[in-house]
Amino acid sequence: MWWRLLAGSVPGFSLAALICGLLAYLPPGNWQQLWVPSLLLFFPLWLGLTGWALAQKPQKSLIWLGIAHGVLVPFFLIVKHLHLVG
Repeated sequence: MWWRLLAGSVPGFSLAALICGLLAYLPPGNWQQLWVPSLLLFFPLWLGLTGWALAQKPQKSLIWLGIAHGVLVPFFLIVKHLHLVG
């Protein structure tokens, strides 16, 4: 049980922050206008990821959260580096 909670809490926190950052950064326009709605989405998203991890086996949740990190972090860095958003 504790491994499931740890698997959802730690990687789930950073994944929720990454998703909220992408949602604020990707739409066209000023990202500062979308920052507060993105922060309002953060906590329910984090709880959803933690709840999902509690329903899975710890290994499965760590693998899927690791895959999500492995895909989204390079995507975020490439988008930010190439200035593909306004």
